[in-house]
Amino acid sequence: FLRKAGPSQGQTWPEAGRLNMFANLYFTRFNPTILFIHQASFQAASKNALLFLALCSIGSQFAGSDQDIQIGTEMFNWVKSVTLQSWLKGLYSDDEDPFPNIYAGILCVQRAIHSATPGDLFHADCLQGLITAEIRTIARRRPAVFGGTEIKRSLDGGEDLNEIWCRWAVAEQQARAYHVIRINDVELAALLHR
Repeated sequence: FLRKAGPSQGQTWPEAGRLNMFANLYFTRFNPTILFIHQASFQAASKNALLFLALCSIGSQFAGSDQDIQIGTEMFNWVKSVTLQSWLKGLYSDDEDPFPNIYAGILCVQRAIHSATPGDLFHADCLQGLITAEIRTIARRRPAVFGGTEIKRSLDGGEDLNEIWCRWAVAEQQARAYHVIRINDVELAALLHR
């Protein structure tokens, strides 16, 4: 699936084993601090390749070697660039699920905040504005998220429990993302407007 999210010419992504190690490090070391990616329901696929690379770029920072940190920095810069360009050029279609790209953007903002370099913070501030605008647009276009009443009705209607759980996990992840966006706003304000 990473062929779709290929790096620039002359760059290659690490082998699958190393990427999986980075993803595992993300879920065990970083995700518990800002818990919004639902690990049990996450599956790397072409539709969320940017998200997968964004979380790998964060996970690489916990691998312990300078080479892994450099690989993560290259992935971060690539994902950040592609995400910014895609939003600025309006490359997302209305029928495409915007959330994997929103989540990738949120993770780029998180990584930039933690690096605290001026260039990264500038890009984080730009991404944060685009993410906030996209979330507001989605809130106007989409009905309310899947809630407890729908779960009870679905169970009474005989729906598959696994399908209901998956819909709940998606809705919960979307709700958590909204809160992470607000946390990022506060952190960026504290870093950029001292």
